[in-house]
Amino acid sequence: MCLSSVYLTEKTPENRVMEDASMVAESNGTVTVSSLFGDKKAFEGYDLSEVNLLEHYVVLKKKEK
Repeated sequence: MCLSSVYLTEKTPENRVMEDASMVAESNGTVTVSSLFGDKKAFEGYDLSEVNLLEHYVVLKKKEK
């Protein structure tokens, strides 16, 4: 399986908002992440900054105004 951790702003332990994310989707300015275990979190005003499939992580960044 290829699950990822999701971070806000930068890849540091204190910025991790979800482990074992199985889905990341963007719609209407909101990024939604879901875990394999059914947890969901929505981040309004964020964009994808980095997706590293080899190291299994995603970084979200605050949208610039």
